[in-house]
Amino acid sequence: MGSKFGSIHIRAEEIVEEISMLQTTLEEIQISKRSPGWISIYSDSLQWGTTFLAAKKLSKDIHFPVMSVEYFDDDVLEIHLLQAGKKITSLIQVAALEGYGLRRKRPQAEKLKEVVSISMNAKELDWVCKELDLWDLCEYLQIQFNLPFRPETIVNELPVHKTPWNTSTSPQPKGKNKEKKYEADFLRPGSLTMAMVTKDQELYTWGSKSYGVLGDDSIKNRNKPAKILDHIVEVAMGSYSAYAINDKGDLIGWGEHSPHGTPTPQKLLLQGVKDIGVKSRDAYFLQNSGKLYSYGRTWNSDDFVLLRDEVRSIHVTAYDAFAISNAGELYGFGKNAYDQLGKMTDGKSDCILKNVKIVDSDGYSVHAITDNGDLYVWRNEQGRGLSPELPRKEFEQVVQAVQAHHFVYAVTENGDLYAWGSSGAHISDSYYEERYAPTKLLKNVKKIAKTTFRIFVLFQTGELCSFFLDHDQPGEDGYYTMKHASPLYRLGEGNRTIVGDKEAIEWLQKTRFHIKKTDLDFIPESHLEHIRIQDIVTTSSEIYAIDESGIVWMVGTNAFMSMKKPVRVRVQEA
Repeated sequence: MGSKFGSIHIRAEEIVEEISMLQTTLEEIQISKRSPGWISIYSDSLQWGTTFLAAKKLSKDIHFPVMSVEYFDDDVLEIHLLQAGKKITSLIQVAALEGYGLRRKRPQAEKLKEVVSISMNAKELDWVCKELDLWDLCEYLQIQFNLPFRPETIVNELPVHKTPWNTSTSPQPKGKNKEKKYEADFLRPGSLTMAMVTKDQELYTWGSKSYGVLGDDSIKNRNKPAKILDHIVEVAMGSYSAYAINDKGDLIGWGEHSPHGTPTPQKLLLQGVKDIGVKSRDAYFLQNSGKLYSYGRTWNSDDFVLLRDEVRSIHVTAYDAFAISNAGELYGFGKNAYDQLGKMTDGKSDCILKNVKIVDSDGYSVHAITDNGDLYVWRNEQGRGLSPELPRKEFEQVVQAVQAHHFVYAVTENGDLYAWGSSGAHISDSYYEERYAPTKLLKNVKKIAKTTFRIFVLFQTGELCSFFLDHDQPGEDGYYTMKHASPLYRLGEGNRTIVGDKEAIEWLQKTRFHIKKTDLDFIPESHLEHIRIQDIVTTSSEIYAIDESGIVWMVGTNAFMSMKKPVRVRVQEA
């Protein structure tokens, strides 16, 4: 969830004629000479995956050094220095190597000095590549090169990051750039965005705003929080629209698929709304009266559509929308792409389950917790050629649960964390499946959350840790390693049964069981060790935490093999 951009920079004093050839392949080229000794080329067509190729082609036709810069979603930073079409040195920083098929590279300081006359401390360069997150590293390099990687960047206004070789930081800016103190009340994640409401009811947003969902009257990305509205008591962020409720009960909407269709927040006609939820192109609004309305593509209407009456609460995920009636009956709404919502009529399901208190889904599977703490789970089985499951009770005394990679993780009333599920794979034409019985992993747990690759655990003491999810593919050496295995493997054979074809099981015994001879340690990895955490919120790739003083921390991005140091979320004065 972050910025996406690319740019090309030529180490020359005057604009070279060969730049014109890029105009045939790139849209709306912007050429700049703001930085002495550099000619910069910007275009929305320059993105990760295209910029290097364009720079390489240009480099073959001119005798000046050319540098390409590619930044993707706070996950990838690539910088390549080229001359005569050949790479001289490169920097590749990736938050999750396995997700992009890249190998990290550190630039050679001596090559930078030799080719573009940029003097950098080699040890400091290694240090910042290791210690700074991608955005801070990007800022650091722009200062070192005195070169804006984006057209809107002003280099002398970028923060100077403290290193062991540079212990001074940027002076405290005056006026509108001064850092503002805040105390977060709650966070609300979108698919690529984040919203924060403070104790003073101020709404801040940041992330990707390609559809105007950040509410600042533009459609550009912004990686730092900006204040959008005052007097806000609730907010919901979607991919194409966002909504908020103020302390007067007014409903406010913005984004491409909001009723007004603009990136500027505007009041809507629907009144008395107490809760909201957004998924894809649909939004759901629960009134104080118990009436549930929706607006969006599913209903093919330009107005709010009444879905149900006598609704107690709504639960809207990235995949599904649910309503719990005053009587505790669970209903679903939407496309029902995986038959996870049961029998549907005009986008509305029949009663799925009764006496429900909480419900959640991950698209393929749904789980619900009843008033007495029973956990029911039903999964999409289409991939295995089976009919959709009916809700099935799998555990008791549960207060929270998440599903990930065919495993269920549940927190009980006394704070114990249990996990169970199955893991299977095809070996040639054979298939095997390992099934795990519910097993206690940790105790004194307050809350759990998942990203794409990890389960995060918030303890009742305020401590925060994480461990890896299960993966079904072996490592490069053919054996399972810590980065691929589930923490369930350390629990022993008593909790696991294996079913499947004889050939697959024999293969498994020769390879996967080799894990017993390794030094694997599944002790959870700790984060923010000296800070007491009150709450955690995740997107698919990021984990945010609120500490006891109301400060927000971005704990990790696409956290798989390794995580950078947590970054404090800072707010600037308006």
